[in-house]
Amino acid sequence: MSSELNYTVVLGVYNEEERLELALRNFFGKAEIIIIDNFSKDKTVEIAKKYTDQVYSYKNPGNQDKGYYKFALSLVKTDYVYFASAAEIVPIALLKEFHRISKENTKYKAIAFMRKSISYGVWTHRNWSNHETIKRNARFIRKECIDIEAHEIHSEIKNNIPKSEVLLLPANDNHVVWQFRDYDVTTTELKHSRYSIAESRELFESGKRTGVFSLLFYSLKEFYSSYVRNRGYKAGMIGFFTAIWRSQMKFNVHARLWEMQNKLTLNDVKIIHENMKKEMLDKIEIV
Repeated sequence: MSSELNYTVVLGVYNEEERLELALRNFFGKAEIIIIDNFSKDKTVEIAKKYTDQVYSYKNPGNQDKGYYKFALSLVKTDYVYFASAAEIVPIALLKEFHRISKENTKYKAIAFMRKSISYGVWTHRNWSNHETIKRNARFIRKECIDIEAHEIHSEIKNNIPKSEVLLLPANDNHVVWQFRDYDVTTTELKHSRYSIAESRELFESGKRTGVFSLLFYSLKEFYSSYVRNRGYKAGMIGFFTAIWRSQMKFNVHARLWEMQNKLTLNDVKIIHENMKKEMLDKIEIV
């Protein structure tokens, strides 16, 4: 490992042949790169091997779970790690901060920064969180400081670092990660369906249950967070779309959780309806 490459970028991917090359160019020659592939069916692995020989396979449930992070960290040899995304670009000023903190002997164990989410070419104003949340979810971090057990599906990694030891960067275009959401309505529905399946399963296995109040509360809370608190209204119709989509995803999480706690699978529903149809036919045939 080159002495100049002082941190590792971990990139979890699945069928990312269209976006992966730009993401890898962002970090090539600046960091150790580890690719963890979820058994892609396209040219993802072929493209990845052009930039790194550290390409591994790990089967996850459609989202990066605790097992994924444990596997990833077992491969990281540097002190600092950054969990990247094929949807993102990290500006040069932020990359320089990664290099500086990983190379110098400072008190900082992590770097916290905002994420600028772009949909349809418009900034949605999401992920512009408060400072405490950003520090708790710092993505550039000393690997031993990651709190894997606190991880939840479809959320950022957590840490156990005192806030004074997390460097918070200014919220300007040079010091934020740019997230480009290559989604239209159909893609959003498919992605959110996958996320809600994984999240509802995790909630169910942890003993959580739901009802009408929880379903309404979390759905409305998500809409308020996206559209009002995070000022999604400033993005016009795109901001409204985003808030509705995220609210609907929370609705689906709790709807699926309700199905699980009531032991209702699709097959159960078919059996119930089949029996109802048979009863109706029996009455018709008697007449």
